[in-house]
Amino acid sequence: MKIFYISPHYDDAVGSCGARMSRDKMENEVNLITVFSEVKKPFSEYANMLHAYWNLKNPLSDRKNENINVCKFLKINNIMLGFFDSIYRTFNNEYIYPSQESIFSKVSPLDSELIENIKNAILRYITKEDLIFFPLGVGSHVDHIIVSEVGKILKSENYKVSFYLDFYYTGMLPEMCESLDEVKIKFDSNFVNDKINAVKLYKSQVHMLYGDESKITEYYNNKLKGVEIYYE
Repeated sequence: MKIFYISPHYDDAVGSCGARMSRDKMENEVNLITVFSEVKKPFSEYANMLHAYWNLKNPLSDRKNENINVCKFLKINNIMLGFFDSIYRTFNNEYIYPSQESIFSKVSPLDSELIENIKNAILRYITKEDLIFFPLGVGSHVDHIIVSEVGKILKSENYKVSFYLDFYYTGMLPEMCESLDEVKIKFDSNFVNDKINAVKLYKSQVHMLYGDESKITEYYNNKLKGVEIYYE
């Protein structure tokens, strides 16, 4: 069986589903599809601030290389769709999302074509025989919401779509969860350790998400207790 994990950004699916990826790859072909994998100059003030915080010398190649290393470590396939991250998207030379507040608000009407474009890009790789995991979109990040909407459409078209709970983010579950079954899976420590070691390879994101590397193990073993949550 082919299994696809759809990740809005480089670290999202691994941080949410890394233990399951480690388990699944033992008997299946596992593919990580990152949707928003490109940057665009000139950078906004907000983007430059994030780059500095992430300690990126080259915002494009540094994060791509992190993802390549993660996929090599997990022994899964790496697919990058090449759409621009929200902090780089523009319209008439104006940034659509120029601040953190705008990214965690409503999806802009200027992004209306993205859903169909992303869907068509994903359809180049998947079939109705494959198992596909999309983010729920918890936390209201516009990129997560857009990708989740693609998952809803494909599920309505009878693709084998399930949703994963976005790690790190908090917030209300979307209404669609009322019609889905919540599945909590507690993974063996070897799979959780693979997830932890994979997450550590996203070096630029460690400080922002966890504080420091030593707290990654605490987060996944103590706070989440080795559990990943899915909606099917």
